[in-house]
Amino acid sequence: MREMTTFLRLTAALDLHTNQGVRNLENSTFSILDLLGSTDSMRPGQIAIVFRLGQSTMTRHIQELERLGLVQKTTDPMDRRAVLVSLSKSGREVLAAETELRQNRLAREMASWSAHEKSEFARLLASINQNIVARREADAVSSA
Repeated sequence: MREMTTFLRLTAALDLHTNQGVRNLENSTFSILDLLGSTDSMRPGQIAIVFRLGQSTMTRHIQELERLGLVQKTTDPMDRRAVLVSLSKSGREVLAAETELRQNRLAREMASWSAHEKSEFARLLASINQNIVARREADAVSSA
């Protein structure tokens, strides 16, 4: 467990270092952009659920992203009272640049690893991610 904590701390530090060149993106900002990059658009409440944040906290994040020109809000055609958030052209460009920076940094850090070690690391990360998702889903069902 200590190694996981150290890994998370060090990768956050790497992000701060690499962010100097791309709009100073924080981990939370990058995560929201990454989520929006995987879909056409989402309601703010849906994004808040994914990140387990309150609606007001997510609203502040989205307002900041909108201020930076990285996202845009539109009216939901299915419910004209609701708003959808999507990446702007600039948001897509920043996400692509930031993703490339992060991938290059990780590739440099893992350059001395064998193909088997990289594959095993990816397999283990996928496994823990699947376990976390399954636990969250089980918790949501049991609390409903």
